[in-house]
Amino acid sequence: DENSDEQYLIPAVTAKEGYKFVGWKGQGADEISWGSDAKTFGVTGLCAFAEGATEGYASLEAQFEKVETPVVKKTAHVTFTVDSEKGSFTEYGTNPVKFDSDEDNDQQFVIPEVTAKEGYKFVGWKGQGADAIEWDADAKTFGVTGLCFYNEDATDGYASIEAVFEKVDTPAKEDNKKEDSKKEDVSPNPFAGFNTPDSGTATDDELKAAVATYVDDVVIPTYEDMYNKVTALNTAVQKLSTSSSDNDVANAADAWVAARKPWEKSEAFLYGPADLNKLDPSLDSWPLDKGGIDAILQSGNWEDAVGGDVNDDDDAPADAPQNLRGFHTAEYLLFEDGEAKKITDLDANKIGYLKAVVGRMSKDTELLLKGWTEGKNLENGAYKDAMKAPNGTYSISNIKQSVAMILNSDNGAEGIANEVGATKIGDPVDKWNSGDKEGGVLAVESWYSWNSLDDYTDNIYSIRNAYYGSLDGTVASASLCSIMKKVNPTLNDMVVKQIQETITAINDIPHPFRNNLGATTEVKNAQNQCVFLCSGLALVRAKLAGE
Repeated sequence: DENSDEQYLIPAVTAKEGYKFVGWKGQGADEISWGSDAKTFGVTGLCAFAEGATEGYASLEAQFEKVETPVVKKTAHVTFTVDSEKGSFTEYGTNPVKFDSDEDNDQQFVIPEVTAKEGYKFVGWKGQGADAIEWDADAKTFGVTGLCFYNEDATDGYASIEAVFEKVDTPAKEDNKKEDSKKEDVSPNPFAGFNTPDSGTATDDELKAAVATYVDDVVIPTYEDMYNKVTALNTAVQKLSTSSSDNDVANAADAWVAARKPWEKSEAFLYGPADLNKLDPSLDSWPLDKGGIDAILQSGNWEDAVGGDVNDDDDAPADAPQNLRGFHTAEYLLFEDGEAKKITDLDANKIGYLKAVVGRMSKDTELLLKGWTEGKNLENGAYKDAMKAPNGTYSISNIKQSVAMILNSDNGAEGIANEVGATKIGDPVDKWNSGDKEGGVLAVESWYSWNSLDDYTDNIYSIRNAYYGSLDGTVASASLCSIMKKVNPTLNDMVVKQIQETITAINDIPHPFRNNLGATTEVKNAQNQCVFLCSGLALVRAKLAGE
């Protein structure tokens, strides 16, 4: 009714991205112009009526202004890595090479040149970013646009790319012609009764410098490498839910192997955040509960397994959460008889479970790194500070206690040497020799992927890295090795030699380990070399830490 005094609500307007609603314009009895804050209107006098007409009309249109939307800049982070046992970057050594650039930068960056060690050939690059990355050895440059993976709404994207090598035959040396017969000899422990007098002493300042090198150049870079590679594994696994390609499963399997390497090279320092936050069992419990995993795959209920707290009681059940997640659950889902599974082997539950497991691995790996660098999830600050400037935090009161922690026989350097020989090699072999053939095979760590012997040698490389203060096999000027060269050069030379002897002995075990548990001569030699290495590290700890 034209004479109604009722007030009507003006309809609310939502502008699309890039526009701003600024009001109303229209035509009735007169020109109409209302601001965007107008809420109601009346009809009296609003509409235009033709002469003699009883119906009047007004037409109004929402008004918009175009607004400039801020350009969100994305940053691409590309990391190149190389396995220091197989080669190095010609210009940069063995540390990761990183490129950071705007995502829309059209510049071509130079791929770092790689030099292979004797016995290996550099054949190209593999990695993960927005998609799987595969480049030939002759690739020279790369661009960042579209290369990296970005989480939803993230402005930082990541790609992790690793040099790929093939083993090549090298001519046999004359000295090795009788190698098989020599393997039958069991040498006595070279460290038994060691009594060569010291020729110097270690100062606190020297020890502090060595610990700082160990933390800054070994521990933290190892965990950074692991974080990048677990992130790449997570990206590869996320892709499987929409994939129909066997290549995508193979890429995820390759990413698992790549992520496994820095983890195994961190096992000489499983104290600190790895211990305090129970990240070692969360990431790497073995043996896994195969029956429990299969039950989860049937039910599709993996939340408790992936999200549950570690149960580290001595009588913890087989289906404790840590036995249903981590590296080996992912391995079980990705591998069979040393090869990547086919995409048809992975149903929706297997892919869903795998994604959840690797997602938890990503969180655990971040806690490992940030526990050292920031004190994340720890009560007393960054663990690196407690090691480098001890003041009683985490029960480390002086620099000798920091050194003792590095070399300790539980979850330090000596501890992992003992675990490799007595547990990782010893447990499955003991079962096999007792007649429990199936139990022996099932006790082999990483047997689904056939990665076992690589795990064990990488464990010994973690000891070498801790002792040398580097990741590339060079001895840092501020390192435990350099200090021991001054304190007792004879013992130092023996420990350096023993580290290599242990690696060689493990590599002499026929591959894959699960199929060669009866290789008694090689197995026994590897176990003995681990025992000898424990003895040498205990002597070093006694001299540098007073234990």
